[in-house]
Amino acid sequence: MSKSNYIPDTMQEIGVSKIVVSERQANGSYRPVHTIYQSQYSSLTVRNRSVLSASVSYKGTPGKYYYFNAYYYAKDAGGTGRTIAGSNAVKA
Repeated sequence: MSKSNYIPDTMQEIGVSKIVVSERQANGSYRPVHTIYQSQYSSLTVRNRSVLSASVSYKGTPGKYYYFNAYYYAKDAGGTGRTIAGSNAVKA
């Protein structure tokens, strides 16, 4: 089966439970500085769909670097699957 003809199954619910924003520290490590929760944005949950597309923003401090981890889930009659997706670091 090729990607071009694959149609994903419709899920009962797809969502992002939270998005954790981390900021680069002076020593080069990253520390969580902000969390966006599903309850704050209704667009982070869809029902009876096969795709979730949403947009949220975090302003940050100009000149600092940030990245995020998004905690996704998908539910159907077979249960719930979960995964984490991260971004590349970006400069505010």
